Amino acid sequence: LSISTNQIKISPNPNIGASVDSSNVPSGDFDFVILEETYGCFSNLADTQVVIALIQDAFGAKARFTTSEDEANVFLLNTCAIRENAETRVIQRLKQLRTLKKRRKSKAVVCVLGCMAEHMKMKLLEAESPSQRLADIVMGPDAYRELPAALRAVAARDGS
Repeated sequence: LSISTNQIKISPNPNIGASVDSSNVPSGDFDFVILEETYGCFSNLADTQVVIALIQDAFGAKARFTTSEDEANVFLLNTCAIRENAETRVIQRLKQLRTLKKRRKSKAVVCVLGCMAEHMKMKLLEAESPSQRLADIVMGPDAYRELPAALRAVAARDGS
């Protein structure tokens, strides 16, 4: 099963989460201003540090982290399926971010990572139109190394 979105092909695979094929996408000059939010277990805090290091390695000065929602153009939510109410809180937050994107008419990218993302990937990616989708990138823990390629691909697709 594949979901193809312009130049991006996301192939759900229960063994690796989601992977992104961005081989045709040029690596351009993209500036990512990232707001990171971690939900759930202690393992997610460690995973978030890994993701931050991967982004910094891949983009260097072209990526920076912020605590300002108004400034961010990438929203990175690291999720947990274990903690009570985590799924409900994350879905509510994703709906808020979808509304924010529509209001700003911006090219913001919403990334959902972690074990909740892995088991809910189809729900998070399916929608009647791209503007109704809750997330642009969905990856389980085993696919974190693909995040820089996924960010490049979505930015190239959206002209960010």
